[in-house]
Amino acid sequence: HLDKCEFLGTRKNVIDIKKGFTMSESIELFWKAFNELRIENVNELPHDMSEFIEEVHTRCSGHPFIMSFIAKSFQTSQESIVKRRLRCVNWIKSLDEYRLHDEKQIKMSVEESLKFLDTNQMEYYKKMVVFTDNVDVPLEVLSKLWGTHPEETELIVIRFHKYSLIEKQLNNETCSLHYVHYKYLKDNVSEELQQRYHRE
Repeated sequence: HLDKCEFLGTRKNVIDIKKGFTMSESIELFWKAFNELRIENVNELPHDMSEFIEEVHTRCSGHPFIMSFIAKSFQTSQESIVKRRLRCVNWIKSLDEYRLHDEKQIKMSVEESLKFLDTNQMEYYKKMVVFTDNVDVPLEVLSKLWGTHPEETELIVIRFHKYSLIEKQLNNETCSLHYVHYKYLKDNVSEELQQRYHRE
């Protein structure tokens, strides 16, 4: 969904938004997330979720990157109403705490998705710091880097893509890191680890 937005790099690498999702597109994102939970159509979204989507959309002006991350955070499992509402409250609080153009907002969004990775998957993701952003990486290369079988590699890539941590190409044979994710890894993986990953 990032093609919906024009990104402008500055000296501080802050993302500038030129246009965002419409309200209907934002609703569709959440419909897709809830569809993972076998809710048949958008009309069956819980009433409180409709209000939440509208509020988030308004607060971030339909920011594609932020809307996608928040929508995918609801793909985990069948949550109780109480837990789901708590998740909504926490997201609104997070949006209140940071300005949209603040890098902390982007960091928060990435870390929300990273919460869904187990220890091994997190290690695999960190190793992707050896690649530059927006470069198609063959899955066979990832298999060698991670020491995983092709089938396992494909499942890991699918999971990363599910939580918007990578871009997956239509041929399903390559994937890439968006600049936002690459920068996150460069900033958060120690120099020592980066050098070790490059030697592997």
